[in-house]
Amino acid sequence: MNKRLEVVETDTKGIKEEHGVLLRSIEEKLQIQSKAIEKIEFIEGDIKVIKKDIDKIKKDISILEQITAKNWTEINELKAVK
Repeated sequence: MNKRLEVVETDTKGIKEEHGVLLRSIEEKLQIQSKAIEKIEFIEGDIKVIKKDIDKIKKDISILEQITAKNWTEINELKAVK
């Protein structure tokens, strides 16, 4: 009977150790995932800033095109007066 208990105790110890290893592995993977999520959130913030910058540049280019068109019109008017 004692031998059976020893065998059961040994089996239980092995299972506990295996579960401990698996649990540590899962915890490590969760930490890696958490860091990846933080990086993604940081990148998303950068993307939003870049999008705002691009929108501003587009607006500036549009204004520049309008001013250029006006200048060409004025240049043509001045040429016509000569």
